[in-house]
Amino acid sequence: MAEGIGTATTLTHSGFVGLLTSLSIDGMEIPVIDTSHMGTTAIRTKIAGSLEEPGEISCEVQFEPDTKPTLGGTASSLVITFPDSSSWTCNTFLRSFSASIPLEELMTGTLVFQRTGAWS
Repeated sequence: MAEGIGTATTLTHSGFVGLLTSLSIDGMEIPVIDTSHMGTTAIRTKIAGSLEEPGEISCEVQFEPDTKPTLGGTASSLVITFPDSSSWTCNTFLRSFSASIPLEELMTGTLVFQRTGAWS
């Protein structure tokens, strides 16, 4: 595998296999809780929350009009397979879909999946 090259990466979700042109994976994060109060002086105080926010996965694909994505529903397995054949799997549901159909250019679709838990 060429180091750092995304060519040949695939995404599969509920039977949908996207012809990817780009992929963006949000990281896990935890909330920051403001503990400031009326007696706090000079600077706000903060603590780290304990519940992780799983983030989203966004991708741009070649738009295929005969494939109609289904929003929401029950979370199901999304698999990202990288060029070296390693893969990441997590449960997601499709949060949004949009399409761009320009004159004399490639039709594209943008899908945003909401992760519902950790990677496996």
